[in-house]
Amino acid sequence: MKFYDTLSNMINKFPYIVSSSVYSALLVSHGIRSHVKLMLHFNDPLCVVFNSDRLRNLRPDMQSTIGFFRKVLSLNFRYRGFRGETVLTPGVSYSKVDLSNLIRNSSNIFFNDDKGIWIDKVHFPKHFKFIIFYPFVDSNVLQLLIKLNAKPIKIASKYKLPGALLTILSNYLDKQEVKCDD
Repeated sequence: MKFYDTLSNMINKFPYIVSSSVYSALLVSHGIRSHVKLMLHFNDPLCVVFNSDRLRNLRPDMQSTIGFFRKVLSLNFRYRGFRGETVLTPGVSYSKVDLSNLIRNSSNIFFNDDKGIWIDKVHFPKHFKFIIFYPFVDSNVLQLLIKLNAKPIKIASKYKLPGALLTILSNYLDKQEVKCDD
């Protein structure tokens, strides 16, 4: 998930968008979705990572979720020069890294694009990265994605907010997994 704004601006102006992205990707009706690694990248350049296999609990309310991000801002301010990974709690960490460095050596990359192929026409491999850009994709990043042979996927026509797109993507992947198990 790539937000083209700073973490501070996003949680102050659009806390619902940030928090709904987290629980849309990680929560299901009976708990935490397994085998999901959600990376939220901001223009700071901060990257907050939620690893569902290590996450102990996650409350589905905005205040609790935004609390993780406020703690990131606090620690980032305190340790400005530090560039390594910092663990906030089991399953939640953050680091300072550029988006291009995150994806440069990756394979099986997909990204949301209204001009892409419909999601129901795609069979996702077991391990892949899916990038949703909000509110837009930068042309330099798009060129890098093309260079890396990333595939544009259209998730929905009407929905543009990350939380809704992540819910649709997660539901589709659950259906795909069930078909593979049959």
